[in-house]
Amino acid sequence: MSDDELLKKIAGYIGHDVEACRFIKAYIAYCHAIDDIVDEKMCSSEYITSVTSLASAVYTSNFWIKNAHQLYLVDALINNDWADSCLWEHSTIEWQKNIADVLRNTANNMVFATIFIVAGRGAVRDISLHFRAVNYKFNYPELFREVSV
Repeated sequence: MSDDELLKKIAGYIGHDVEACRFIKAYIAYCHAIDDIVDEKMCSSEYITSVTSLASAVYTSNFWIKNAHQLYLVDALINNDWADSCLWEHSTIEWQKNIADVLRNTANNMVFATIFIVAGRGAVRDISLHFRAVNYKFNYPELFREVSV
């Protein structure tokens, strides 16, 4: 499955739910923005206030409000995993660095939770391996030669 086919498949599963699509887009942007602040790529007061505005949009979105009882725990665990990954990513202990590398990708679980809510477990199983491969290519373009699932 190509990357374009993956996007079409995800759109087929959730594209009819505009609120879910908006939520996923905003949540991913929010996670990347927080990471940029922590990595000190973007630290201006203007950028930080734009990120807090984005957080407001995520956590007051119609999809979040409707599904908060399911999404809150997912978000809390993503937050915990990401905090752990920040603490271990520069560790001198190899296994901690390896675990940190895995943990920094757990925001994918919010995408999977959203797809699960809208389209069910079968939809998540159908796209999850390819989605993870695309995420790997995005995070490690210098290492990517050919990732297949």
